[in-house]
Amino acid sequence: MTFDPESLAERLSQFRQQPVANRDDLSQYPAADLAEAIREMSIGDGAMVLGNLPFHAAVAVLDEPELEVRRREIMEQLPTDLAASLIGGMAADQQADLMRELLPETRQNILPRLDVTSQRALSVLLNYPPATAGGIMTTEFVSIPGDWTAQQAIDHLREIAKVKETIYALYVTQPGEHKLVHVVSL
Repeated sequence: MTFDPESLAERLSQFRQQPVANRDDLSQYPAADLAEAIREMSIGDGAMVLGNLPFHAAVAVLDEPELEVRRREIMEQLPTDLAASLIGGMAADQQADLMRELLPETRQNILPRLDVTSQRALSVLLNYPPATAGGIMTTEFVSIPGDWTAQQAIDHLREIAKVKETIYALYVTQPGEHKLVHVVSL
């Protein structure tokens, strides 16, 4: 569905009246368009819309740069368990950026509710100042064993691409040892 401001405004109005009935319809819009529309709403309305979107649509909206300026305020309006769930679904570098933005009390409430993998990644990334290479990097990467066929690698990439933010390289490791043997730039 392409962005039509009037159509999206009408859908958002319907969504406010019946969020559950209209959530799948609204999630058909591109995440960037939803993020832009939510950015223009009040914090409360933005939180209501984001909190009622299907999980993957809400995570995609949170990862959009258009929402970055309002993300903290919106997330602080959501129930803590929902906020933690959504943050857990975000890309690691986006998680770190958002966690840095949250008020310390909110961050302390959310962190223990994240899955262990997210907690570990965040503990590494949050130790770096935001403007350093370590603060900007991500801990997410794609690796495959060196004994896989090209078809296995392609199938794996297709599956991983559904949940990874961006894949720039494929790291080939020695089977069973996880030692890097080659990097394939994509």
